[in-house]
Amino acid sequence: RIQYTYSMYSTVGVLILAGGRSERINIPKPFLPINGKTFLENIVDGYNDIGVSKIAVVLNHLLIPFLPTSIKKNKTVEIIPNLHPKQGKSYSILVGLKALQLP
Repeated sequence: RIQYTYSMYSTVGVLILAGGRSERINIPKPFLPINGKTFLENIVDGYNDIGVSKIAVVLNHLLIPFLPTSIKKNKTVEIIPNLHPKQGKSYSILVGLKALQLP
């Protein structure tokens, strides 16, 4: 991974939609193991490495208790519970963008 001392992304926010049911693989996609971490941890680490200032993760509210500690304690990550996952991706995007209001 490349570490940056100054980031042109320091005023950029990222929205990660992580609320799918993953019916075909029987494990929520954010929690798939990849290289000793979850898929979600790897994505968040990548954005942290380039200096993104805020990451909003929209997640089915039922999955929040299962989030890895590293995600819960990450100061750049805001977990946004999707209380209405059946309303689809558009609703998730709307809820996430509200949380991403940057200074």
